[in-house]
Amino acid sequence: MKIIKYISLFRYLIEDEGLNPTSAYRNIQRIRKLPHEFKQAVFDVLSSYVPDIEVEGVSFRELTENDEMKPIRAILMLDWLRREPAIATRYMATERNRSVMVGLPKQKVVEQVNEKDIIIED
Repeated sequence: MKIIKYISLFRYLIEDEGLNPTSAYRNIQRIRKLPHEFKQAVFDVLSSYVPDIEVEGVSFRELTENDEMKPIRAILMLDWLRREPAIATRYMATERNRSVMVGLPKQKVVEQVNEKDIIIED
């Protein structure tokens, strides 16, 4: 069994993620409520590994590399996406400039231009 040492996590959140002590404490409380696979991802981050975790078609790597999220924030975002996919996806669409279609099935898009229908299919 792997154990997350919360004092190490607290230091990591302050030093590497730039949180103030109050925010670090709140994030630790959120992390304590995570399911096992997400706690494993936090353990991987603290052990200098890149977790291989994906929710609703959004991966940890995508959030940290493309969106430049800090690792723990990315894990918490993936957990939110797991718990409330519609709300989290909408947030990502507005705040992170993502397509609202992330994680949803592909659909035909119809666009009206000069009284002609243009159908765009994937």
